[in-house]
Amino acid sequence: RAKAYLKLGQADKALADLNTYFAKAYQHSCKQPFQLRAEAYCQLGKLDLALADEQKLLEMPDLPDCNPNN
Repeated sequence: RAKAYLKLGQADKALADLNTYFAKAYQHSCKQPFQLRAEAYCQLGKLDLALADEQKLLEMPDLPDCNPNN
């Protein structure tokens, strides 16, 4: 859903969904939520937070895509 919000230019709603995910997720091993949250932060002009998520992506091992819709 966050991805759809970003495409619609509704970064605030995307960020709310992603923050809920991060609060509830047992593991943060999937890269896509970090990528989406970085994009939401960029759209909201929060470049320091976007950069922090981008840095986290660089530190994460390459894992298969965790998107269950693939």
